[in-house]
This record gives sequence, structure tokens and C-alpha cells, in this order.
Amino acid sequence: MLAACSASAPGPVVSRSLPPPPASLTADAPLPAIRAGQSMGEVIAEQRAAAAEERRRRLAIVGWYRGVQRAYGQGR
Repeated sequence: MLAACSASAPGPVVSRSLPPPPASLTADAPLPAIRAGQSMGEVIAEQRAAAAEERRRRLAIVGWYRGVQRAYGQGR
């Protein structure tokens, strides 16, 4: 270890709290209900649409978090 490094006091610990994510990104999305008499094709289409919407929301969370990281990187 370098002598100068061991002689100096450690710097302050910096901690930051992340802002809460938008509720629209973290709310649970209900699955489409399967109704009596509904065709299999309709059920599959509704389930796929719900899965696609969930994927969009998850990707939006990633985008939101990256924006938060950039803001902290700029000292905001």
C-alpha cells in the first residue's frame, strides 16, 4: 500500500435515495378473464396482447431507471 493512501482519512460516504418509479409502471396488470363461450382464438389473442403490454411496461421501467442513473451521473 502507498504511504500517502494509508495516511489520509477516508472521504465521506455518499448515499442517494432513488425516486419512486411511476405507479403506471409498477401497478399489477390483471390478466384477461376467460369467459364462457369464448373461442380459443379470442383467448389466445387477449393473452398475447396482455403479455405484450406487460413487456412494454417492463421495458419502460428499464428506460425510467436509466434516466434516473443519467440524472445522478450529472449531479442532479
